[in-house]
Amino acid sequence: MRLFGRNSLTLLITVCWLSGCGSVTPGQLYLKADRLQRGGELSAAREVAETGLNRFGRDADSDWHWKFLLLQSETLLIERLTERAEASLYPKPPLAPTSPEMRARLLVDQAWLKDFRSQRAESLALLDQAEALVKNGDYRRIRFEIDLHRGSVFAHLRKSDEAEMKFRSALKRGEDLNDGYLQSLALGNLAVQRMDAARYDEAISILIRAMNVQQDSPAKGFTIRTLNNLGNCYYRLGDFDKAASLFEKVHEMASAAHLPMDYQMSLGNIGNSHVARAEGAIADPARAKEEFTLARNYYTQALAGARKLQVPRWTGMWLSNLAKTSLDLGDIADAEKYNAEAERIFDDPKTVEHQIARLNAGLIAEMRLNSGQAEQVFRSIVDSHITEPAALLPAQRELAKFLVSAGRNHEAETEFRKGLKMVESSRSRLVGDEYKLSYLSSLIGLYQDYVDFLIRNNHSEEALQVAESSRGRVLAERLRLGMPVDAGVNLNLLRQHSRVHGVIMLSYWLAPGRSFLWVITPSGVRCFTLPSEVEIIRLLREYRALVESLKDPLAGGNPTGRKLFDTLIGPASKLIPKNAKIVIVPDRDLYNLNFETLPAGGDQAHYWIEDVTISVTPSLTILANPQPARREKTRGLLLIGNPISPDEKEYPKLASAAVEVNAIQKTLAGPENVILTGAEAQPEAYLESHPERFAMIHFAAHATANRDNPLDSAVILTRHGDSFKLYARDIVGHPIQAGLVTISACQSAGSRSYAGEGLIGFAWAFLQAGARDVIAGLWAVDDRSTAILMERTYAELHAGKSPAEALRTAKLDLLHSSQPMRKPYYWGPFEVFASELDPR
Repeated sequence: MRLFGRNSLTLLITVCWLSGCGSVTPGQLYLKADRLQRGGELSAAREVAETGLNRFGRDADSDWHWKFLLLQSETLLIERLTERAEASLYPKPPLAPTSPEMRARLLVDQAWLKDFRSQRAESLALLDQAEALVKNGDYRRIRFEIDLHRGSVFAHLRKSDEAEMKFRSALKRGEDLNDGYLQSLALGNLAVQRMDAARYDEAISILIRAMNVQQDSPAKGFTIRTLNNLGNCYYRLGDFDKAASLFEKVHEMASAAHLPMDYQMSLGNIGNSHVARAEGAIADPARAKEEFTLARNYYTQALAGARKLQVPRWTGMWLSNLAKTSLDLGDIADAEKYNAEAERIFDDPKTVEHQIARLNAGLIAEMRLNSGQAEQVFRSIVDSHITEPAALLPAQRELAKFLVSAGRNHEAETEFRKGLKMVESSRSRLVGDEYKLSYLSSLIGLYQDYVDFLIRNNHSEEALQVAESSRGRVLAERLRLGMPVDAGVNLNLLRQHSRVHGVIMLSYWLAPGRSFLWVITPSGVRCFTLPSEVEIIRLLREYRALVESLKDPLAGGNPTGRKLFDTLIGPASKLIPKNAKIVIVPDRDLYNLNFETLPAGGDQAHYWIEDVTISVTPSLTILANPQPARREKTRGLLLIGNPISPDEKEYPKLASAAVEVNAIQKTLAGPENVILTGAEAQPEAYLESHPERFAMIHFAAHATANRDNPLDSAVILTRHGDSFKLYARDIVGHPIQAGLVTISACQSAGSRSYAGEGLIGFAWAFLQAGARDVIAGLWAVDDRSTAILMERTYAELHAGKSPAEALRTAKLDLLHSSQPMRKPYYWGPFEVFASELDPR
């Protein structure tokens, strides 16, 4: 019945359709109109209300007249058709209801109109009058409306505490009335308040709760607006894939339900998704241009819809987005035209929309080579009192970049530091791990600019410190390293570790202009400049496709692998002796490459695995500060494998899983071991077996990697009731102390890399839970070769080798075997992921 949202994230809560009219009483007709309105069928609701007015409301003194008239007005207000609503709410000559309830409701609707027109004081005064009218008597529904509207006005006035109090009061009234619709309305506005404060992870949980209280009778309008707001939350947190999926769903639903307001919002949000895809298509400039063009087309359609609805706010928003996308496409003239109109609409400097339009103006000035104006605009945003990262962080980054280009390095350093502090402040307020992952990943550009700046000024070790400050943050916090995460990596300690453990550390950093490699040896830290991210990713994807197509990279005819080796390893080759132990810190797409499979240089063609022993870690900081786990208290092996398939078609039986399980069981026989196979290999069995007491944990089963929600990746086990999946998020929540966890399954390492945190999947989940080393797979694995690999790996572990050495020995056996298992597709998928340097 009401639209109680604000800013760009208004929320419409509705309930289901009631069909059938026949011979009706005014009460039945009104109920139908009200339910149509709640269900988002606003035009239909107005038509039924008009019928009610004509049949039962001709007498202006009757309550039925005002009930039908106000319901009509409210549908107009929901669509922000304020001019038409005003004609009903302020009739000429002036008329007023006789009953206190209808008079109060008229005042509430008039207050709603004033709020839309930014007349906040008048709106609050009208609500005061309405409250006085219903002070006595059972008017709980009207009091609910008053609380909700008052909360909305307070939110517009930036009085967040007062708004929170009123929304919670409205929620309590909805609970007292046992009305799920009213509860959803209050929860929706609480969520919007969190979104306005950039507390998107909190908003997500509130929105989900709002949907849950409506699950018995879900309404179209409610569902559409809530899904839209959820999409906006995920978008702001940097989870663009999940946001895009929700926006597409909203678009489809709004089109089918004929909801023009929601439809134009969905068009613009799909445009946002295309912008995110364009910015992520760094390795393919042609695709990026195509995505920006698609975004511009969607924004143009959204703008037309907003103009037709006469909604200034949405009109201004799509104009701002069109201005920025025009800049991305190099069309400065169009950008100026769109942005000038947006600035006229968003003329209040206290709003984030005004600052975003100003940010566009600064970018336009910069492209026009008007450096003085650009700097002035960027500084005005940074020095404003807004707290929304959407405008503040880009302005901070652009200001720092401008100062670098102007040669004002000391000032640039200050602005970079301010920007990183701002990122950490906003990130630290997030609650869920998955939100922290995507949020930092979306802001990695600021770190890239700062790293490049430091290296250009001959501060390569400081640059490594900045790069490391973005890495493994969630993992380090979960492991409770006993030190501030932002204290930086101790390079002297790493050099000492390199000397004591005999390891060489390679830390990579990918960036648009140029990339970097730091090499840490006992003698010091060296930095090498590598090609751009675009060039490296192109080579990487070509080579991985070659490996997964069962080709032999050593057979000749394709130089991609050797070129990739020369690019990534070649600059540091003189620092890496034969038989060295290597620890690699990849960056984003590099997590999808097993460095062992690269064809190395020399007189005879061979793979790099024959020269070195490699393990992978998400962060040097984590490596240098091992968690204080008591691994010596752990004993035995927990082995879960060869389950009964819950679906033979989707998860066919692994013919070699039984062989693998039997071989490992035989090699590591012991009284502390727990072996769960067949019907016993259920998801619940993992936690019920108390995994924290085991020194080793092994899974031999299918696994699914969830790219959209990496923590929803799962090991597929025997069905128990409706459950047959052990999720990565369940593993994260239960601390363990195992020295080694092995997930002998396809893509068990994960399928999605985040800037800063790395490849998120089971390897990351078990490291976060407390494992020292995790063996997991990068791509689809062959059942038979996997069983052979695991049998030999565990034999070598039993003989005293470290996980990295044991796995390497097993791989070399396959490599030196007869065809076809010598190809890297068979021995290359598994890697060792480490959170500590192995003491052996």
